[in-house]
Amino acid sequence: MPGTSAGASNSTWVAHLRSCAKDYHAQKGEKGDAQPRKAGGAVGRSSPPAKAKAREVGQEIRKEKAATKTRHAAAGKALKKDDKDVRQAVKKTEAPARAAQKHKVASEEKRTKKGMNDEATARALKTVQERRAVRRRMTGKSAPPKAPARQRVTGKSSAFLLPGY
Repeated sequence: MPGTSAGASNSTWVAHLRSCAKDYHAQKGEKGDAQPRKAGGAVGRSSPPAKAKAREVGQEIRKEKAATKTRHAAAGKALKKDDKDVRQAVKKTEAPARAAQKHKVASEEKRTKKGMNDEATARALKTVQERRAVRRRMTGKSAPPKAPARQRVTGKSSAFLLPGY
């Protein structure tokens, strides 16, 4: 490509333009009206005017600010992506422990509910038995015979196994 240094040296068009420029400057130099070029590239001046310098510096500052903003945005995106990857890796490693804890909590909840249910049933049965005993005492009836040992069961079903209740 002519835009690169390697492409410009191989381009016949650029070579032709350079030869034309040399011829033009040679003719101007013979007439004497052309001023010789200085090393900096400016003709007849030692440096550009202050306004031009300020404008050039301002342009460079704007370019650098834009480039810095772009670099910071890219770095921020990279950090966010890295943070997301790290969080996902941590979640993967913690997943079995979380599942085990969840199972433990669920089983403990189930056990506690069963215990509460059994306790409530036992208290309700005791209350019913006390009320019946009070009624029997008031009416003068004797207590019913105890159930055989094989039928003594605690929990919900015990109310249905005891005779006379």
